Amino acid sequence: MASTARKVANGVLSIRSMTAYLPPIEGRTLYTGQVDPYLINGCDVILDVRDDHLAWLRTVQNDFLRQILGLNEFSLLAPLFTELAIFPLPYRRIILALSYLRSLVTLPSSHYAHVALHASVSLFQRGFSSWVGDLALVLRNLPYPVILPPVLSLTQDHISGLIKSVSSAAKLDLQTQIDNSPRLSLLHDRLEPLEGTAPAYRALFVRHYLHVRIHKHRVAITCLLLGDHCLAVEQLRRHSAYFLPPVPRHLRLCRFCHSEIESPEHALLTCEGSTTLSAMRNQYIGRVNIASPGLIVLPITHNNAVHALKRLIFQRDCIDLIAKFVWDVLHLFEAEPILLPPLSLLVTSEQDNSPNDTASENGTLWGAS
Repeated sequence: MASTARKVANGVLSIRSMTAYLPPIEGRTLYTGQVDPYLINGCDVILDVRDDHLAWLRTVQNDFLRQILGLNEFSLLAPLFTELAIFPLPYRRIILALSYLRSLVTLPSSHYAHVALHASVSLFQRGFSSWVGDLALVLRNLPYPVILPPVLSLTQDHISGLIKSVSSAAKLDLQTQIDNSPRLSLLHDRLEPLEGTAPAYRALFVRHYLHVRIHKHRVAITCLLLGDHCLAVEQLRRHSAYFLPPVPRHLRLCRFCHSEIESPEHALLTCEGSTTLSAMRNQYIGRVNIASPGLIVLPITHNNAVHALKRLIFQRDCIDLIAKFVWDVLHLFEAEPILLPPLSLLVTSEQDNSPNDTASENGTLWGAS
């Protein structure tokens, strides 16, 4: 089934040969209608009691979502789901299995499926392998475990409550991974700007910036937010690509000013090492002040730059303008070689056991691919 899912996913993505790109909103629709059915096939009766049972299917899901967002193979997995409002495959399949159980408990006692459920419960109670036992196992093995009550005492409402518990566990798991990742600092404490109402927390949501109209601008702001950009704070985390030992974060300096960490907030709002960059920033700040007065609070300093950048991005009024600003700045940085620290500093830092963030931050439940 994984090979069929891969063929279908590749077929959907081949649309880009005719349209140049596949917007994430439309890509999400095609995913749910064309790819997802192959990924969930049989999940109601064949439960995933081992993580490796889903490895190939998870890879298809992860690769497809990365493609429609414009991310590369090194990107973190948790944002694939929080930004597109899609459940990771293990949670999705467990929820569908519980939905199947909800239909079983409503059947008349003479129905074959209901008789089979009773037999499965009996096997489980006597310590033998069974469908009910597998369901209890997969629920218990979640990062935030959910306990399966005695099955024969469950009603539809009880099982609906279990489904909500699994959904909540999925959201908590994803949010915890985002909150614990220094690469996703711009997503920490985020409130989603909603249409017609005040901003509010949403764990899974089709994000506002995915509606940016120009493809390259949308990809630029997506990569910036999801830690998959060209700036040194991210690129030098992948130290092996530059044939270097691990590069501590404080040595990933800006290629223009050579003094501060080359992070998104520094590059966009505080770097003064390039006259072109400073002029570009001042031009965009002026345009933003016209389009949305009061959005930018000056002066912007090293201490408030992250907050100021979040204010710029997490609003709807001029998100297309901000996305263009992000693209222009990243394009300017890409044109300049990255600043590599002296090898002697890296050797010293390695001997001092300086902390670094080069380890994988992807969760185990949906794989590290």
